[in-house]
Amino acid sequence: PVSSTPPAELFEPPPVAKPHNPVSVQRQHHAGSSTLHISATVRAQVFIDGLPVGYTPLDLTNVGAATHLVMVWAEGFESITERVPVASEESVTLKFPLRAVTP
Repeated sequence: PVSSTPPAELFEPPPVAKPHNPVSVQRQHHAGSSTLHISATVRAQVFIDGLPVGYTPLDLTNVGAATHLVMVWAEGFESITERVPVASEESVTLKFPLRAVTP
């Protein structure tokens, strides 16, 4: 009989996303406006809520109190995206451990 299922050796498992090293997050009360301090292990471009805002190391002031989507990207490195809640009058320090892309 002919099987309609190809032999198992023809199947490759789907690629599995590698977990990234955890982003270091530190929070402090900051009288006045909320701030984000963003750094990475290499100089990288920073996007907040999909908009480019600069390169690491980066200090942003007057950040709105909300949950922001922070992405850090550098050519030749795996990008990291993190959801970061920022409270009113809070200073948040983020350190992104970017890893080189392996072929």
